[in-house]
Amino acid sequence: MTSDSTVFNLDGHRMHASETAENGVVNAETIFEFRQDSDWVTANYRGGKIVDGYLIGRVDGSRFEFRYCQRDSDG
Repeated sequence: MTSDSTVFNLDGHRMHASETAENGVVNAETIFEFRQDSDWVTANYRGGKIVDGYLIGRVDGSRFEFRYCQRDSDG
C-alpha cells in the first residue's frame, strides 16, 4: 500500500462510536484519537467502560484493516 491509495486522512481526528455490537463495551462515551502516517493508522481510546485502548492498522482507499487491544472497567 502506498500513500497514493489513501483516500482518508484520519491524522488528528477525534471520533466516537455511533453504533456497536449488542455485547460491545465501546460506546458513544469512548473517544478515539487518531494519528496517521501514509497508510498506517494508530489510535488511543478511552471512555465509557474502556479504561485504555490502542488500535493499529492500515487504510487502502476506502478499506480499513485494524487490530486492537483494550482494557475495560471489568478488568
